[in-house]
Amino acid sequence: MLKHSLLVATLLTSPTVLANTIFIGDSIADGYKKYNKGIGFTKVGANPKTVLSYVHSASYRNVSKVILSSGISNNCHSISTVKDQLFYLSAKPVNVILLGNNNCNGVNDTLKLMCAKYSNCKFESIPYGRDGIHPNQYNKRF
Repeated sequence: MLKHSLLVATLLTSPTVLANTIFIGDSIADGYKKYNKGIGFTKVGANPKTVLSYVHSASYRNVSKVILSSGISNNCHSISTVKDQLFYLSAKPVNVILLGNNNCNGVNDTLKLMCAKYSNCKFESIPYGRDGIHPNQYNKRF
């Protein structure tokens, strides 16, 4: 509960650009969260099940945008858990930006189709760096 209180308190005192945005996910979300000086639940190496727990744990009070990196790059066989993430978020009054992934063969097409099922979800590719997973630079503002 303390974590949620801190998140809400931070949302209320953050700059207006990100005051209504949270980052949820794995290392990709973590990198963008740090670049944007944002807040949320992120962890390097988080798999889809861990990210789903973050999705369930987050408070969506005063939040209108979620930047989601599903964790699929850390377990390519957990696509059904990503569906669960999106389904849960579809019931929230937030817009979701689902970040693409280059680690799992063909998963971006699946992520795009899954995201298209929900009116509050937008799929966004990211510029992959040398490792084929992470951007060389996290220089995108959300």
